[in-house]
Amino acid sequence: RLEEFKDKRKSAAAERVDKRIDKMNENRTERLAKALEQMSDILGKLEDKVASASGAGKDTASASAAITAAKSAVSTAQTVVSDQSAKDYAPTVTDETTLRQVFTETFTAFKTDMQAVHKQVQDAKQLVRSAALAVRQLQVGPKPTNESQPEQ
Repeated sequence: RLEEFKDKRKSAAAERVDKRIDKMNENRTERLAKALEQMSDILGKLEDKVASASGAGKDTASASAAITAAKSAVSTAQTVVSDQSAKDYAPTVTDETTLRQVFTETFTAFKTDMQAVHKQVQDAKQLVRSAALAVRQLQVGPKPTNESQPEQ
């Protein structure tokens, strides 16, 4: 549709903006997918640590539950990122007078979608962090309370 416009400058600018939005979507979703891949690797290592702690006779129920919750969140976030990367933000421009408004709405929609995706990834990251802390407690043990320390 952009080729039909009489003003070639507007047409060229609209084409650049469209390509830029697509490139930004591609770059951001790739970066988020890479972060989720790293989180999955971390969860795999945490599972190995829980398995060895379980073999040593420690109670690993809380750490296992934290890892399961984190895996679920990472899986959900991966699905959301994959869906986002497949989205195409091709604006529907009917005439030159609404060009700016249409591209503003398109970019706003892109920005809102990316914020939602980023929130999903952040939530998954927090759950992975919580799982890591739970596994860390297995290795260190619970903090002693004041009651268990001898008085002087």
